Amino acid sequence: MNTVTTRPLTDTIGAIPYRMALAGGWIDQPFVSRLDPAPPGSMVVVGLEPTCWFMERAGFATGTRDVALKLWNRRLPARDPAELVRQLYAEENRGKSDPSGSQDMIGLVYPGVSRLDYDFAHEGGIFPKQIESNNDPSLARWLEAVNVKQALISSGEGWLDADPEIRRLQPDIYAVNEDGDKGGKREYCAKRGIQYLVLKRAPAPGLPHRSSTNLRGF
Repeated sequence: MNTVTTRPLTDTIGAIPYRMALAGGWIDQPFVSRLDPAPPGSMVVVGLEPTCWFMERAGFATGTRDVALKLWNRRLPARDPAELVRQLYAEENRGKSDPSGSQDMIGLVYPGVSRLDYDFAHEGGIFPKQIESNNDPSLARWLEAVNVKQALISSGEGWLDADPEIRRLQPDIYAVNEDGDKGGKREYCAKRGIQYLVLKRAPAPGLPHRSSTNLRGF
C-alpha cells in the first residue's frame, strides 16, 4: 500500500513572514524624511504568516524576505527584533548605493500590525524613532475581513492596460490619481457603467509637488 507523506508548506516556502505595507510609504527613505516639515512621519506595516506563496515583486517585501531566508536558514531567530532588523538591513544593503528602506525588514520581523515613526534627526532617518506594535487577535481578524482579497497585475497595454482584468472582475468603481486621469479612462468607464473617481494629490505644506509620471519621463 502506497503512503503519502505530507509536509508543512513552510518546509517549501520558508517560515519567515511576508510584509504588507498597509498605510504610508517612502518615509523610511532619508531623502523623503529629511523633507518632512513636521516629523515624525509614520507608516504602518503588517507581518503576514506564510500560509501561501506570494508572487515575487508584488509589494510584499519578497526580495528582502529572500535575503532573510538565506541569512537565517529559512526561519526567524529567537532574538531581539530590533537587533534582527539591523542585521537584515546591513545584509540586504551591503554594497548598495541606493539602500532599501528599513520598513521592509521591520514588517518581516515584528509580528502583528506596527506603526513606524521616522524622523530624519534620529539616526539619519534610516531606522524609526519609535515602533508601536499591536498583536491583538481581534485586530488580525478584522484586518483579514476588510483587506483586499485579490490583487492582479494588469496584462493589457497602454493607459488602459487593466482592460482584461476589468472585463473579468466587473468592478463598480475605477479610481485613479490625477496623473492617471488620461488615456480615455473616463470615457471607457462611462461606456461600461463604472463609477470613475479621480483622487487629488495635494502635498503637505513645505513639500514640492511630485508625480510618478514626471519621474518616469512620459
